[in-house]
Amino acid sequence: MKIKIEELWDSNDCETCGGGSEYGGRIFFDDTLMWEYIPHAGCYDNEYFDRTYMLTKALELLGHEVENDD
Repeated sequence: MKIKIEELWDSNDCETCGGGSEYGGRIFFDDTLMWEYIPHAGCYDNEYFDRTYMLTKALELLGHEVENDD
């Protein structure tokens, strides 16, 4: 099986708060989309799904339990 991770990001400029960035991406198994988060940056509460998150998510989608030490 081939796993492909595609990182996406969006940024927003705001005259009031300065803006922000949001990160997301897509996970594919053998060219089939399995998970997706399209980033839409705003002033507050932006998400940050980085490559580590997406690798963990891919393992979970494959049925593995992942434990982080945070």
